[in-house]
Amino acid sequence: MRQKLVRMITDFLSEVASSSSSPRIRQFAESGTGEEQSLVPGISNELTIDRILTKVPWKTLYVLQSVSIAWRSAIYNRRVYDARVRNTATQTLVGLIHRAPVPKSGEPSLDNLYIRTMDHDTRTAAVPWWSQFAISLYDPVDKSWHQLPPIPHVRSGIPIRCGCVFLGGKLYVLGGDEQCNSRTRNEVYMFDLVAGPGEWQPCASMLSRRSDFPCGVIDGNILVSGGSAGLEAEMYDPKEDLWLPIADLLNLRTNHTMVTLDEQLYVLGGAVRYETEDDDGSVDIYADADFAEVYDPAKNRWKEVPQVLDGVGDHTLVVVDGKLYDFRHEAVDVTVYDVNTNSWTLSQPICWDALESMGASNGACCAITATAVDGELFALVRWQANFYEKLSVLKSRGFANKRVPLTWDGVLCPFKIDLNWPFLCTIKV
Repeated sequence: MRQKLVRMITDFLSEVASSSSSPRIRQFAESGTGEEQSLVPGISNELTIDRILTKVPWKTLYVLQSVSIAWRSAIYNRRVYDARVRNTATQTLVGLIHRAPVPKSGEPSLDNLYIRTMDHDTRTAAVPWWSQFAISLYDPVDKSWHQLPPIPHVRSGIPIRCGCVFLGGKLYVLGGDEQCNSRTRNEVYMFDLVAGPGEWQPCASMLSRRSDFPCGVIDGNILVSGGSAGLEAEMYDPKEDLWLPIADLLNLRTNHTMVTLDEQLYVLGGAVRYETEDDDGSVDIYADADFAEVYDPAKNRWKEVPQVLDGVGDHTLVVVDGKLYDFRHEAVDVTVYDVNTNSWTLSQPICWDALESMGASNGACCAITATAVDGELFALVRWQANFYEKLSVLKSRGFANKRVPLTWDGVLCPFKIDLNWPFLCTIKV
C-alpha cells in the first residue's frame, strides 16, 4: 500500500515539475484554500512531507512553490525543510565565490532557478564586469552549477573580501569592501535557500565595519572576529536579528581561520601582530601564529591554547566528521589533530596526479581552502604551470583512508576564481 502511495505522489510531482499548467494540476491548484488544502489529493500532508518531499531534489521544491497556496505555505513556513533535517535527508551543496560571468547580449536565458543577468542601470554601470563577483552553488549529484542573483545595491554583485557563512538553510553575506571606493561595509544580507522567495534580504548590520575576516557558528549563532576591525568580535542571533558585542580577541590576527570543534569555537593560524622597538621607535611586526584562541560563550571570554598548529607557514584547516585536518601549504601529506593530547598525527599522503597530468609543476600544488561533503573534500587547489598560477576545483577520493594516498578528481567549473579571494562552503538544503 505504501509503495502504491509513493508511486502516486511521485507521478504527481513529476507532472508538476514537467508542466505546472496541465489541466490536472490547474484543477488541483484552484481547489481548496490556504493551509487547509491537501498537498496531494487524497494523501495526508504528513505523509507527503515526511515520506516524499524529504527525498525530492532541492531544485524541485522551488518549482512546487508555484503550484498552489498550500504548497507555497508548506515550503515557506519551513515544514518541508524541518522534515528534511529531522529525517537526515538534506542535500549537500558547495558554495563558491567567483568572478561574475561576462554578460551575454540578447535576451537572458534562465538556465536554472537562480541565474539572472546583472541589472545594468546606473548603480552597476560604474563597476566593469571584470570587477563583479557572484556566488554559485554546485550540486554534486547532477554536477550542475546554479548562480545566485547579485545583491541589490551592491555594485560589485557581492562585496569583495566579505564574510560568508551558512546557517539553518540560509546563506549570509557579511561586510566586505565596496569595489568602487574601497569603503568597508557592515551590512549583512541573507538568502533563504529552503523557504524563501529566491532573493537577498537585508538583516541587521554588524556593529563594526569589517572585511577580510572569518565567520564561525556556535550554539546557533554567527560569530565574527578580527579582519579590518582589529581585535573586535561580535555575535549574531538570527532568531532575534540582533548583533551583540563579545569579548575582544586576545591577539590581533590577519588571515586566520575559525572552526567549530568539540562544540568550541577556535581561532587558528594567520599572523599575529607584535610591537617591537628599533632606532626609530615602535614597529609592528607579524609572525606566524602557532597557538589558538578558543571562545567560551558561557563566560564570554577567550583563552589561549599553546602550540596547536604543527609548524609555521600557511595552513588550510577543515573539520570533517568532528576531526580537524590540516593541509599545510606545499606539504605532501594531511595531518589530523587530537584535541585531548593537543597533537597532530599523519592522516595520509597527498597525490597530485590529477593536476600533474594537466601540466602542474611537481610539488607546486596546495589546497588553499576546502569544505567537507559526505566524508570527502571539495577544495580550491592552487598550482603552477609554466610559471603561471592557476586555481582549480577538485574533489577528493579516499579522504581519511590511511591505507591509500589522497587522490583527486577535477570538477568542471565554468567560472573564473579570484586567486586573492578563494572561498568554499558547505550548504545543506
